[in-house]
Amino acid sequence: MDITQGLLKTIYVNKMVKAGYIVKILIADWFAQRNHRICSNKYVIRKIGFYNIEMWKAAGMDLDRVELVWFSDVLERHASDYWPLALDVSRKCTLKRMASCCTETAPYDPRLPAAVIFYPCMQVAAILCPKLQADIWLFSMDQQEIVMLTREYCEDIKSESKPTIMLHNTLPNLVDNPYIVLKDPYNMREPKWNIFMHDKECALNGKISRAVCPPKVAVCNPCLEYIKYVMFPWFGKFEVAQKEQSGVNKSFECMEDLIVDYESGDLDPLNVKLAFEKGICKILEVIIASL
Repeated sequence: MDITQGLLKTIYVNKMVKAGYIVKILIADWFAQRNHRICSNKYVIRKIGFYNIEMWKAAGMDLDRVELVWFSDVLERHASDYWPLALDVSRKCTLKRMASCCTETAPYDPRLPAAVIFYPCMQVAAILCPKLQADIWLFSMDQQEIVMLTREYCEDIKSESKPTIMLHNTLPNLVDNPYIVLKDPYNMREPKWNIFMHDKECALNGKISRAVCPPKVAVCNPCLEYIKYVMFPWFGKFEVAQKEQSGVNKSFECMEDLIVDYESGDLDPLNVKLAFEKGICKILEVIIASL
């Protein structure tokens, strides 16, 4: 599990619970069977689901006020509602449009497994299935194509009501920068460019030391993205030790102040990365210890 699924999901779910929402998390265990990288054994997949739950619990998600819904259980009871809808979505969408929603490989690759192509239809059907109706759905930004496909389908069938869907940000990989182009775009998804919930200090040190953090550039700076969406919500502040200057720690209460100092050159990228590494290590150490 990467920290977008672990930490960010925990942060946003807790915010919704605090705001008074009744939150349900749909654990898409049935969907996982179509993933060729995961064993199709439903008992193994269920174990992965329980692992995710324990990880959220360790991260501090308020699970006492969250209902966990296993999609396989829903499907067993309401298959007659779900599958006709999934098939209708597939009839009204082209193969090329389906492939454009697949994040696992390049759009419209003829080598795509058929299960991957059909997956967007299954996702849309889950959103629109009457037995899974929600006032608001929360997805991450990497699911934006699925959200658009859902709206397109609703418009195509002239549905009077469309689902309300909120999108939260996702964390970039550590080399996600427009000024850097990797020879192989698939490398962008490699574990060495991303942070996972089970990463230990030695692994984090190597990953963050190689991370892109251009001096005086805040836009598209992956390290600053992690600080903005993880460090500040988690700790309420961000502290940088300015070793090469006064030697005094500088504490920031908001991201805007940090950006001003960073773009002016008052903050050294190395010091920022060291502070980022220290913070993420502190978070993950507690989580790993509690598992």
